Amino acid sequence: MFHTAEIMFLAMMPKFKPWDNKLLRQAVAYAIDRDTIIRTLLRGEASRLDGPIGVGQYGYDPNLQPRYVYNPEKARELVKQAGFPNGVDVELSTPVGRYTLDKQITEAMVPMLNAVGIRTKLLTPEWATLWANVQVGKVPFYYMGRGGVVDPQDVGARVRARTRRRCARRRNAPADHRSEVAAAGFSNRAGLSRGQLPQVRDRGARVAHA
Repeated sequence: MFHTAEIMFLAMMPKFKPWDNKLLRQAVAYAIDRDTIIRTLLRGEASRLDGPIGVGQYGYDPNLQPRYVYNPEKARELVKQAGFPNGVDVELSTPVGRYTLDKQITEAMVPMLNAVGIRTKLLTPEWATLWANVQVGKVPFYYMGRGGVVDPQDVGARVRARTRRRCARRRNAPADHRSEVAAAGFSNRAGLSRGQLPQVRDRGARVAHA
């Protein structure tokens, strides 16, 4: 069976506090009970992802480690190790009606995050506003989807093309600024530079719709 409909993910942007803390990002991954969300809200019509791509997609590694399983005790400990012994307050932005049960799924995530000390306020901006802010890297923590990926090279090609367009738009900018734009080897949706790409796997829980 090959899943193609939509890949859903939580994004945490390391350029914003507290998401610059790897331990806190890992705590989010352990705090979300994805299997229960799939079994209940999605009625089993989805599969869990343990990385950026899943079964049937080129580059998928069934032996990928580490795998983040639901472990609220470990999540609570990681929150403390991250320097938040009394917990931390964050805001989670979600689309409403853009993806299958997007608001309901994030509403289910909120108490899971709260339970481990990540006190989460759910924001529901209009899609146009949310997407515009995500594209320019202004949303620290959000739930979003992308289309199914058969060949990851397709995604890479789109990212490279987008980077070239941004560089072209800024061709009259100072040389240092142009270099910064050209170095953005990954989508600004994730807020990652090339040097941060190894952190992609711990960005959070991911759920792939079947």
